Amino acid sequence: MNDRLDKAIRAAAANIVEAAPPPPLHPVAAARQRHKIPFWVLPALVLLPVLGFLYVRALASETAVEPGPLGVTLAELIFAITHEGAADVDDLLDRRTRVGLVAEDRAAALPMAERAFDLV
Repeated sequence: MNDRLDKAIRAAAANIVEAAPPPPLHPVAAARQRHKIPFWVLPALVLLPVLGFLYVRALASETAVEPGPLGVTLAELIFAITHEGAADVDDLLDRRTRVGLVAEDRAAALPMAERAFDLV
């Protein structure tokens, strides 16, 4: 019985013709079939360098590297927010920089810490 089944499968497989791959498209036809770039991408790509320049210019100002209380700079506070994961002003001053441990230093560093969160 298995022999009849094997013969039937071989006969059916012999009649199957493999499909040839489609011919390659002409370059113009291939270009027309590509998905179009969304309409909002071009303005975003044009504005991205401008926004990057403004952001870097805001960070590169002299106030970003001027030392504040206990020598902590605005750039250090921004780094603590972006790379160390400071969640709020208390976390930034108490745990990341240790400036908040002295009440006078904390009061002096509070505006700088708030400005760092505004920039980020």
